[in-house]
Amino acid sequence: MIGLLPDYFAAGALDTWHRACCDVLAEGHTPADRITEALFEFARRNLYAQFDPELAEGDFRHLAGVLPKHGIRPPDTDTSSFAAW
Repeated sequence: MIGLLPDYFAAGALDTWHRACCDVLAEGHTPADRITEALFEFARRNLYAQFDPELAEGDFRHLAGVLPKHGIRPPDTDTSSFAAW
């Protein structure tokens, strides 16, 4: 579902994408599901509202804590750059 975001965006149907993601995430409990959910939570916070660097930084820090638990090294990111996004 995450990879389909650009298609839903182009179709002007982000609300449909959001509901579909929530439906899929509610079904799964595997490590891959938990990683996908963490990525979704990071992305969706600013889906419908103005970008908030402080919230994005907190979400990123959470995501950066989840990924290593599943053997994935998070990207090296200077969180001071969130304000420049």
